[in-house]
This record gives sequence, C-alpha cells and structure tokens, in this order.
Amino acid sequence: LEAVKSILDASGFSYFVVPGNHDLWSKGGVNNFKAIFGPDFQSFQKGEVKFILINNGDGAIGVDEKQEIWLKQELVDCLKLYCLVFSHMPLNHPYLTHVMGEDSLAVASQAAALVKKLTSYQVKKLFAGHVHYFSSYEFDGLKTHTDGAIFSDKETVSPRFLEITVSAGPQITLQEKEVWVE
Repeated sequence: LEAVKSILDASGFSYFVVPGNHDLWSKGGVNNFKAIFGPDFQSFQKGEVKFILINNGDGAIGVDEKQEIWLKQELVDCLKLYCLVFSHMPLNHPYLTHVMGEDSLAVASQAAALVKKLTSYQVKKLFAGHVHYFSSYEFDGLKTHTDGAIFSDKETVSPRFLEITVSAGPQITLQEKEVWVE
C-alpha cells in the first residue's frame, strides 16, 4: 500500500481510493489502509457533481452500520445533484456471481438493499472493480461499470479500463473512453 501511495503521490494527480478485499487482508486490515490513505469511505463535490466512495471490500461485513448511516445522509444530495458512486465490489451483475455478498447471504441482502437505495436516490452510475472484467450494464435499475485488471497472465483477465470525464454546462454529461493497458 505504501508503494502504491508513493506512485500516486508522485503522479501529481489528485486521487481518492477505497480499499479492496486484498487491501483488507494485509496486516492491520482497514486500519492499515486508513493509516496510509486516510478515510476508507468518503465523498466530495465538484460543482453540481457529487462523488461518493464506499468501502464494501470486506465480503463478510459489506457496509458497516457507521458507513450505512453516513451513506444515507450523503445520498439525500443526489436528488438535486448528479451523483456517481465508486466501490470495490459491484452490488450485482447480470451473470457473474463475484459480487458483494458472494459468500454471505446477509451481505447479499445488504447489496440488494443498496441497489434499491442508490436507484431511489437517482444515482447516475456505480463504478466498481473486483471482478477483473470490463463490462457496463444496467441491472435492477442500477447502471454499473466494472473494470478489468492487470496481471502477467492476460488469459484470465481483461486489461481494459474506463476513463470518465464529467462535463458541466447547461447539462451535465458523462463521457466514457475505453482504455487498454498493455
């Protein structure tokens, strides 16, 4: 985690991160992540666009009660702002089972409730990783995008990612550009 933070800091870009399941497996778990990167969930706003980052990387917990209360307060703004949500695990998928709740019925139920909550507060799109598979879909009313991954074994994963640009003007637009990493 320290090596990744060093690279990100050296890039000169502003960045925000959420922990993934592998990050939480390290010694110290979420506390180690927070010591290096800061909050494990957060939001920020640029103009009329709100970015909400949730921590659902722990498959046994999903989203804890403290974060659940915080998220409900954050989502209220989405009724008047353009909201995008970022998480490690997708909440659902039309045919993959490698999603939030894959190993826990209680967490799967929580994921289904989150889908309903995000759609009822008019979240425009959820962006996630975890599945190592590039896809965009709408399932249960929630528009979702998942990104690929970079491994030396390119036979099992897709090194495809999505670059997004959010433009303001008379109307907010979300432009998406597919990026391949060799």
